Amino acid sequence: MSRVTQRKVRIGWFSPVNLPEKTSSTLSAYTTDLLLPQLRNEFDITVFHSGFQQYQDYKTAHFLSAAEQHSRDPFDLFFYQLEDHPESNFIRQYCGVMPGAIWFHDFLFTSHGPEPILNSPFEDVIEHFNSDTCDFRERGHEYKERERSGIREAGLSVLRVFSREIAHSECKRRVSSSLTFQEQENRILSAYLPVPIPDVSAPLFDAEDQFRILFCGSVQVEHRAHKLFQAIAALDPSTPVVWLCSLAEQHAAEELIKEYGLSSVQLLPERSPKKWQQLVEERGWRSVAAHIHFSVYGQTAPYLQMSLAAGLPTLISDFGGAEFLPDSLTFKIEPGQTESSQIQIVLEELLSKRVHVDSSAAADFARENFSKEQIGRELSFMVRQALPVLSEMNARWGKLHRAARDEVLDFALSVHLKRAEEDLFPQTSAFENSATNSSVTLASEQLQEIFQELGFSK
Repeated sequence: MSRVTQRKVRIGWFSPVNLPEKTSSTLSAYTTDLLLPQLRNEFDITVFHSGFQQYQDYKTAHFLSAAEQHSRDPFDLFFYQLEDHPESNFIRQYCGVMPGAIWFHDFLFTSHGPEPILNSPFEDVIEHFNSDTCDFRERGHEYKERERSGIREAGLSVLRVFSREIAHSECKRRVSSSLTFQEQENRILSAYLPVPIPDVSAPLFDAEDQFRILFCGSVQVEHRAHKLFQAIAALDPSTPVVWLCSLAEQHAAEELIKEYGLSSVQLLPERSPKKWQQLVEERGWRSVAAHIHFSVYGQTAPYLQMSLAAGLPTLISDFGGAEFLPDSLTFKIEPGQTESSQIQIVLEELLSKRVHVDSSAAADFARENFSKEQIGRELSFMVRQALPVLSEMNARWGKLHRAARDEVLDFALSVHLKRAEEDLFPQTSAFENSATNSSVTLASEQLQEIFQELGFSK
């Protein structure tokens, strides 16, 4: 008896990607590299990005071809990764074309996004999706510019996933209008899912290893480099520091080092998770990782999680998502006037070995919560939990799409008929008008035939 092969769930995966000729600086590309190998055996995945290059050995296409592929062989889910980065603008734009799951690496943005979404009628779209009785607005209605957040994207999503706990809470507080479903009861449609990390080896420390500080923040004020360097200058300006910065910030970083008179800073203008992993795993040093970050924008993942996985003593800002990390595993620095003195005290305690750090506990915590295998399993579970809702969404979104298309066609027909009547009968009497009704009807029928030939049907 022949065995029936079960169809895999089809996922359209939207993300910037790392290519041989160009490495992306986005969290999305990093996460894609880690998670797709965990998911490919379970799901049928097509990667959509903003270019035409092949991504590894996965089925790959330009994101503008997604709708055409979906019409031929429907996807069960469009999965979008979204963050505050120019490379993600195509996702902010396209996730409103076909709702699906969105993994928010950021919920608050430093810009309003690409021009096509600035006059977005997303609230009207949500209202039409949730109700069959509301009318379409008149053509030409203008929509006000909204706050720089993901309320539009969250409202038009089926499954919301957040890589920061604080963003999950922020979304619940801000989003008041969203798609609703009959099948959503007891379904996981909003959840926290952290950024995954690769397998990180914890280095073996020797009592004679030299002390050093690892830092991968930017020169911008929110990454607190000025506070860290002020503390190091007060402690010992010759303390070894490795600073992983971006190439674009190299000159500004060099100027900042000079400003504080630090003499042993190794500046590496190649900030990437791969390079950071090499540093935290490096033997021969007693390394301390500084991940201080004081801002509602951006996050410290995956660098902070890698430092924990390596068992390094880790400094973080007591702000935002810090409350979700155990106090016993990190040194939490309160931002403000005493920030640099707090950092100095912690560094002195670590340098003198007066404080003990449970490296194995930090490594165990990181593996249990951030490993790529664990995150892959959790994401798979969320997708399968949401499948009944996704099926309902696909059917109802198709209905709304057809209704909106018909509304546009009605408007176009009325405009063309009015112009045709004005051109054919610019100044006619009521008697002449009644005599030409058949001509107007014929023009209407001809326009209908033209639209049908173009693939639009009423």
